[in-house]
Amino acid sequence: METPKSEAAMAGAPVQHAPGEGVQVEPGMGMPSPPEGAVQPAQNNLAGGVVPPPPPAGLTEDGTNVSLAGVKFTIGNDWKKVPTASKLRAAQYELPGPGGAGEAIVFYFGPGQGGDAKANIDRWVGQFKQSDETSPSQELNVATLDKDGMKVALVKTGGTYSPAAMGPMVPAGEPKADYALFGMVIEGGPKGSIFIRATGPKATIDAQTAALEALANSVAKAPAE
Repeated sequence: METPKSEAAMAGAPVQHAPGEGVQVEPGMGMPSPPEGAVQPAQNNLAGGVVPPPPPAGLTEDGTNVSLAGVKFTIGNDWKKVPTASKLRAAQYELPGPGGAGEAIVFYFGPGQGGDAKANIDRWVGQFKQSDETSPSQELNVATLDKDGMKVALVKTGGTYSPAAMGPMVPAGEPKADYALFGMVIEGGPKGSIFIRATGPKATIDAQTAALEALANSVAKAPAE
C-alpha cells in the first residue's frame, strides 16, 4: 500500500445491528433493508434501525474506469462484472486468481448512510478469525490515504472467513479457511461514502492486491455533471 498519512489499528468488537423480523442484512455491512410497508426513518447509523432502500447508484463504466456518486476510480483489467446478489450492492465483480475466484463488491447507500469507516472495518474484520479458529484477534494492515479532498480507509486481513447471515431466512454461510479481505471506505465524496469489500481465497486476494491498491490510489472526484 502507498505510505499512509496515518496508520492505526482499528480494533474493537464488531458493531451489532438491531434485530428485526423480516429485516435483510447484507453480509459484512449490517445495512438492513426494511420489510414491505415498514416506516422509513429519517436518520440511521450502522448500529441499528431499518433504513430506506439505497437511491439509484448511478454507476457508470468506461472500460476499467468507474464513476459512482461523484467519485471515480479504476478497477482491475481482469475483473469480470457479474449480476449483483443484493439490491444493496451498486456493483459486483469476480476476481480471478490462483486460489480460485474471489469477489469485489461496491456498496453505496446515499448521503449520510452506511456508517463510518471504523464501524465498517470493525464489522468486516469481525467476520475473520485466526486460521486455527481459536481467536478472533487479527493481524491488520490498516492505512488512510488522502485523495482529492477525500479519505480512503484501507484494511487487509485474513484467516477463516465466516460470511454473515442475510436475515432470518438466509443463514450465515459456511466458514471458509485461508481467506483474505481487502476493504476500503471512501469518505468525503460529493454524494456520500462508498464502500468496497474484496474477499476470496488468500492466494487470489494476494494476487489482486496490486489492482486493489491501484484502485485506492486512483480515487478522485468525478467531473461535475
